[in-house]
Amino acid sequence: MNTSAVPPFLRHAPPTAPLPLVLDSPHSGEHYPDDFYHAPPRDVVRQAEDTHVARLYSFAPKFGATLIEAMFPRAFGAVWHIDCHSMAAVGDAYSDDAGRPRKDFVLGDRDGTTCAPAFTALVAQTLAGLGYSVSINDPYKGVEIVRRYGRPNERRHSLQIEINRRLYMDEATLEPTVGYKKLEADLERLLAAVSAYVQRKV
Repeated sequence: MNTSAVPPFLRHAPPTAPLPLVLDSPHSGEHYPDDFYHAPPRDVVRQAEDTHVARLYSFAPKFGATLIEAMFPRAFGAVWHIDCHSMAAVGDAYSDDAGRPRKDFVLGDRDGTTCAPAFTALVAQTLAGLGYSVSINDPYKGVEIVRRYGRPNERRHSLQIEINRRLYMDEATLEPTVGYKKLEADLERLLAAVSAYVQRKV
């Protein structure tokens, strides 16, 4: 099978009006791309699969349920995730930093619990090298997405990045400013550094 043509998941919709009922089989993927490298033999890696589970529930749509079937392998080795956000230039009345001007970037790793400190440090140092001010976990530590998915002990690294809006837009009109292009170019440089880091780690 041409694995490059296999989607990451399949959504099996009911043939009639859907009920608010969803089943998912997140570990049933059996399709291994050509660039999916792993140290153990394939038969060992496949022991992590919930093999046949999606097929066991394949009848669900006829009862009005939606079935989500993952097609990719469960065993990913390591992954690095960046949760992208923006923030107001100054903390508002409801923020922990009310009235305080914010740094150019705030990185949130929930006090080092959602990704390896070296990853946070790489991003912070790269941004500082580009001339930006950086804060870590102040005032944003990272919320539900990084908390849920960041498990550095399982080599799943999740980092939240907040960009100060004054770098690239008028906060009143929401229109891009002259700083937009520079920031875009610098973010490209950041991603090049992150990509090189990840390549060294995999």
